[in-house]
Amino acid sequence: MRIFLVGMMGSGKTTIGRMLSDVLGIPFVDMDEVIEKREGKQIEKI
Repeated sequence: MRIFLVGMMGSGKTTIGRMLSDVLGIPFVDMDEVIEKREGKQIEKI
């Protein structure tokens, strides 16, 4: 199962995503973290 949460910064996507992950027992991936790790920069600086 894949669920994508889309919205403006600060709208609660990460919070809701982590909650859904816990309740549904599925992995949570924060794309900001993935991009930051790959690019070696903070999202705000990209």
